[in-house]
Amino acid sequence: MKKQGGRTIGALVALVGLLLVMGCMQGKASLSAADKAAMAPYVGVWQDLETLSLTTVVLKANQLQVQAVVDADGEDFPVTAQNWDGSVLSWTYHVPSSGYDVRIATTGLEGDILNSTWANDEASGTQEFKRLK
Repeated sequence: MKKQGGRTIGALVALVGLLLVMGCMQGKASLSAADKAAMAPYVGVWQDLETLSLTTVVLKANQLQVQAVVDADGEDFPVTAQNWDGSVLSWTYHVPSSGYDVRIATTGLEGDILNSTWANDEASGTQEFKRLK
């Protein structure tokens, strides 16, 4: 009987520890008003003014996420990396038809125009995105 009681107590201690850790994680996941205000302008559907591709940015799990990049002809460009550092949103997507990986980093937001830099293995430049939604 003592062994079962010891196991039960051990299981309860482990459960309490797990609940404490989960509670701490939830606290870190909440956003301050300043964080939400910094992210909000980036949420939307953005059209690349040169290629006409569409990039969808959402706020999910308290993080900015580039949810999709779709070319004007309908080709999906899988997002392979992304980051929000508090002021710069950056992402990388793969273009299956050409084999290129394209890296985008935002440089500023002016109304409904999102300015950025881009680079792939052969070239780089600047690019504007226009908010559609």
